[in-house]
Amino acid sequence: MEAFAAVLRRVPPGRPVRPVVLHGYAVAVAERHDRRSTARDRRLARALHRRAVEEAQPLPLVAVDVASAWGAWATRHGWWRDAALAYRVLADARRGLVGAQHTRGDKRVWIARVADVHVAAATAFSRTGDLAAAVVALDDGRALLLDERLAYWSTADRLRRGGHPALAARLESAAAGT
Repeated sequence: MEAFAAVLRRVPPGRPVRPVVLHGYAVAVAERHDRRSTARDRRLARALHRRAVEEAQPLPLVAVDVASAWGAWATRHGWWRDAALAYRVLADARRGLVGAQHTRGDKRVWIARVADVHVAAATAFSRTGDLAAAVVALDDGRALLLDERLAYWSTADRLRRGGHPALAARLESAAAGT
C-alpha cells in the first residue's frame, strides 16, 4: 500500500496510468479491510475505488476493470449504493468498449469480460430501490449479448438456423463467385 501511495503522489491527474494505480491501491486497502474490518480501511478503500472509477471513465477498458472490481467488492459487503454507482459507470464503459470493437477480431474477448454484469447491476439497483434502472440494466445486458450474437453469425448462418440451408448454400456460392 505504501508503494501505491508513493507512485500515486508522482503520477499527475490526467495520466492514463493514474486510475490503474488508484485501483491497485484501492484493492490493497480493500483486502486489508477484509482481513481486519476497520472502519478507516473501509472508508479509504471506498474513496480510492470511487476516485479510480471517476478517473478511468475516459478509458473504457480501464473503467470496465476498475468499476467491475469495485462493484463486486461492494456487492460482497452489501454496500448497494457503492455497487450501484460502480455498475452505472461500468454500463457506460461497457458500451464504449464494445462499441469500439466493431472491427476487431477479438471482440468476443471483451464481450466475455462484461457479459454477466447486467445481472449484478440489476441486483444493486433493485437493492437501492431504483427498479427502473434495474430493468434497464437487465434489458441493456440482454440486448448487448443478443446484438453480439447476431453480428457474430454470418447471413448464411442465420439462413441455416432459420431453416433455409439451400438458400444459405446459394448465397455462399454466389459470394465465392462459383
